[in-house]
Amino acid sequence: MSKWIIFPDPNPKAEIRLFCFPFAGGGSLAFRPWQRELPDSIEVCAVQLPGRENRLNEPPYTRLSHALLHASFTEISPYLDRPYAIFGHSLGALVGFELIRHIRRQDSFPLPVHLFVSGRQAPDMPSSEPRIHHLSDREFMNHLRNLKGTPDAVFENRDLMELLLPLLRADFSVNESYLYTEEPLLDVPITVYGGEDDPVSDRDSSHGWSRHTSQKFQIQMFPGGHFFIQSHQSELLRSISDSLDMK
Repeated sequence: MSKWIIFPDPNPKAEIRLFCFPFAGGGSLAFRPWQRELPDSIEVCAVQLPGRENRLNEPPYTRLSHALLHASFTEISPYLDRPYAIFGHSLGALVGFELIRHIRRQDSFPLPVHLFVSGRQAPDMPSSEPRIHHLSDREFMNHLRNLKGTPDAVFENRDLMELLLPLLRADFSVNESYLYTEEPLLDVPITVYGGEDDPVSDRDSSHGWSRHTSQKFQIQMFPGGHFFIQSHQSELLRSISDSLDMK
């Protein structure tokens, strides 16, 4: 069993697999409740990158490099024997997008039936957010608080923050060092989800993803900030399920 892929509720009879890439600092726990709300036809496959949860002792990646993409591809490729889709939130959206381009370059594997991205501007758009991975601990944590995705109890737990800060800095470094390169459009439908009050990505920057597909594009906004995927989980999963209806 791959330590990269976590199956919250294995379902070998599912018609489609949904590979989920987390936000900065996140891991498979963010997606474990999803299987309970999705139909049996969809199997949730949470991608567990190094440096978190059961891989805490492994050094996290600090760049969206060929090494990261190739390792991710190597681990998921045995599971591409049936239709699959990719979901990514924030940093995960970027990794998922670049992974599809990496898969396309292999030339012998099928592309996903759908790409779902949320909480991130289009990859060719420069970020309006300041670079923070190099800031002092205090400044770095203040920025994280503003995103409102981490419980206050985590910030107040000094030992836990000491454990998490290196991972968070590494993940933000991946995002902040990313350089987009031009490639052909993806022959994959793209759905973009956004929070109406998200300080990281608004409707206009989310709509920029339409420039990266030759297939159907749609955008759906939810009330809430950057972590609307938590506050509006049921509505989000209903939309994903409707988009993946194979009938």
